[in-house]
Amino acid sequence: MKPDGTGRILTSGHCNWGAGSRVNDGAGDMIAPAGTSQIKKNFDSLLIDPNGGTIGEVFRGPQDAPGTNEAVVSGSAAPAQGTSVCVSGAATGEHCANVEIGNTGVEFDCGAIADTRRCTGFVVKNTNGGVASGTGDSGAPIYIVKADNSLGARGIVTEGNSNFIVTCNANVWGNPVCTSRFWAVSTETLKNQWGVVMDVE
Repeated sequence: MKPDGTGRILTSGHCNWGAGSRVNDGAGDMIAPAGTSQIKKNFDSLLIDPNGGTIGEVFRGPQDAPGTNEAVVSGSAAPAQGTSVCVSGAATGEHCANVEIGNTGVEFDCGAIADTRRCTGFVVKNTNGGVASGTGDSGAPIYIVKADNSLGARGIVTEGNSNFIVTCNANVWGNPVCTSRFWAVSTETLKNQWGVVMDVE
């Protein structure tokens, strides 16, 4: 995301609810110092101002995926029901098979937060009943893979649906609770709310 010509990282707001904490990557290295992030709680979203800016790419796979797993983001669009998508979470890795967008324009509680807020977004589901996301995947990108292998952004993971808990796959990070359905916020909604453009290559 680019609010002022300078890149920002987009993630879920409840990952840093006070928006004042230092932000680290999966290895514990600092991405951004304390006090440099901005939050919109009603959209469960956080813009992180990283050291060195951004490169218009996302990493495909879990938090310990090799650096060669990055892919170029070439645009974004509103979510459409029935669209096949991929989700790339830090805890459970990338999920593409049988994963698609469900209902759009739905209301839900905005992430794992203490004060009750309602977000409007969309549902992502694994139509085969397998893993779609897990705890620790919040803020993960949701995207389509285009013919040239670039990615089209559709949204970010907000919260798993506890009515659809499933057994996690092997090789997950930590001890996540996995679900076959989760709620998400649209990239287009967040672009409008933040007044930003997509950082693309």
